[in-house]
Amino acid sequence: MSAERHDNAQLLNPYQRDGLSTTLGVLDEMLCEIEQSVIVGCHKGVLYEMQDDVPAPVKKEIVRRISLTRERIEVITGQFALKKSTHKTSKNFLAKLAYGWEILEGAKARHLQRYGAVALELAEVLDPQLNNIIILVDEMRDLVIGEKKK
Repeated sequence: MSAERHDNAQLLNPYQRDGLSTTLGVLDEMLCEIEQSVIVGCHKGVLYEMQDDVPAPVKKEIVRRISLTRERIEVITGQFALKKSTHKTSKNFLAKLAYGWEILEGAKARHLQRYGAVALELAEVLDPQLNNIIILVDEMRDLVIGEKKK
């Protein structure tokens, strides 16, 4: 079997191997998110709610198929000597917070012109509130960065 693995690994050049690793890694992350949704249930925030409309028997079957999919990914990983990547939670948080900061800046009054005329006083009312949220996002980022420096 190890000779077969070695032979199969030679079928890919390093770029193809990296591409395949990335593709299967993204799929594995998606499966993990789906699995977490099945286990944790619905998510909700102030302007967001995920309604759980998947029946328990379907969830059970999804979890079973996730397991089977991971087994197949594991076989391919071994056959083609794919490398496992490691992602740090802190980097994930920082990326999401950076994106959040960017979309908040884009929601300010001057940028809402793309949706139509903007009321003159909108910037005075909306932007300070968005700035307060941006400060909180920056504080979360600073907490993560500060913890990484320890």
